[in-house]
Parts: sequence; C-alpha cells; structure tokens
Amino acid sequence: MIALFFHMVLATISQIDGVNRNLVNVTRTVGATKRQIYRLVIIPAILPGLLMVLRLKLPFFGLRQERAVLSHRRARGGHRG
Repeated sequence: MIALFFHMVLATISQIDGVNRNLVNVTRTVGATKRQIYRLVIIPAILPGLLMVLRLKLPFFGLRQERAVLSHRRARGGHRG
C-alpha cells in the first residue's frame, strides 16, 4: 500500500511538471486564482495519466494483498474458501 502511495505521488508530480505552461499562463492572465488554475487546467490535464497509473498498478497491489491473506491462512492451519 505504501509503495502504491509513493508511486502515485511521484507520478502526480511528474504529470504536473508536464502540463503545458502556456495553458497555465493564459489562465493566470485572465485573472484565475491558484485554486482555479488547479481545478480548470492542471487536474484535467493530469487525470488521464493518473488513471492509467492506477489501472496499471492496482491489479498488482490486489494480487499481493490476496497472496498475503492466503499465506496467512495457510500458516494458521488451513485454507478457507
């Protein structure tokens, strides 16, 4: 779980650095606040990349969790269901 969190943080930072600066500058020029810049420019720009990272990483996280539960059950003396 912690590995997934740190991977998501690094992916988010990388995605934010990749946002087109011209879009941010134009939004700032028309008087947008920092919150509006994030809501209207940065979040929509990084969302596809973040969803892709989640789609790629969550199945592996789920498999690890399932293996950990199964090995714990086996260690306790049996496999249930």
